[in-house]
Order: sequence, then structure tokens, then C-alpha cells
Amino acid sequence: ACIKYMQENYAENPDVETLAKIANYSLNHFIKKFKLKTGYTPAKYLTNLKIDAARSLLQHSHDSINAVMEKTGFLDTAYEYLILFLFASLFPFHC
Repeated sequence: ACIKYMQENYAENPDVETLAKIANYSLNHFIKKFKLKTGYTPAKYLTNLKIDAARSLLQHSHDSINAVMEKTGFLDTAYEYLILFLFASLFPFHC
């Protein structure tokens, strides 16, 4: 249930506490079970969802990088901008 929630709400940046409540687990137990099931921490899985969505927008739209960042829930931080920029450099887009 929490993976579906993440897939539908990645742009809202759900926190791990919310995801643990959705899964009805304690925080530590949730993180361990999530990583065991997916191979990723919840934070890394969420980042991957956002990157995949950003990649798709960059390939199939004429949105600016700022618009893509906003639509995919990337906050205006240097780290997230760098991640998106590195993926964006692989695909044509309009600034």
C-alpha cells in the first residue's frame, strides 16, 4: 500500500513517518521491511520515482527544468537540482 501511495504522491514528498503509518509498522521496522522488499531505503526509492518522472517529462514535454522540478516534487535545493541537471543533460529540453 505504501509503494502505491509513493507512486501516486511522489511530488508531495511523503516523509518516512507517514509511510510507516500507512504500512502500520513502527518506523524502524518499516525501513527494514521496505529495504528488504525493494532493495532501497524509502528515501532512495522516492528519489528514484521522482527521477523517473522527471526523465519522462524531459523526454516528452517542452517544460523548463524549473517546471519539471516543481511537477516532480524536487525542492529548490542544490542537491536535488544537481541530480535533475545530471539527468536532464542526457535529454534535450527547453529552458
